[in-house]
Amino acid sequence: MSTYEIVAPLFISGLQTYDHILSQAETFAKEKGLNVDETFFEARLIDDQLPLKFQVQNTTSLAQINIGRLIGEEVTPFDKDETTVADLRKRVQKTLEWLKSVDASKAANKEGESVSLPALGNTHQVPAKVAVLTHGLPNYFFHLNAGYAILRSKGVPLGKKDYLTTFLTFA
Repeated sequence: MSTYEIVAPLFISGLQTYDHILSQAETFAKEKGLNVDETFFEARLIDDQLPLKFQVQNTTSLAQINIGRLIGEEVTPFDKDETTVADLRKRVQKTLEWLKSVDASKAANKEGESVSLPALGNTHQVPAKVAVLTHGLPNYFFHLNAGYAILRSKGVPLGKKDYLTTFLTFA
């Protein structure tokens, strides 16, 4: 399998997870009589961590950038102009639509091409496959998990099933 064939479905499943957990946050807020945006949009696990809005925005951007690396195209992520949880869900859906529209054949023989990877205060030239597998994918999951943890810490009744179900092809 190519790197694209491995990671594209993971990006799609992860974004489906984000949509699900954001939906759960909306439902929880409604049930508790809370304003979903005031409660969750700027929520953080700790003061020096970036908020939920950043976690969602960055996850979607990482999916776009890393698929771009694998198809040999410079992709400009969507603008980060969301102001509500509903907007974050729209961003996730827009990114899912984009991912599903990518012509997978563009990835043929591109994973070995050199890309610029800004990391650790420098820009490194590495093969696209290396950039995606050693930086892109771990970073993607970091921000997906951070968003899940933020919502869970704020009382949204989420469990492992809410996180993993979209990844399970047999579910």
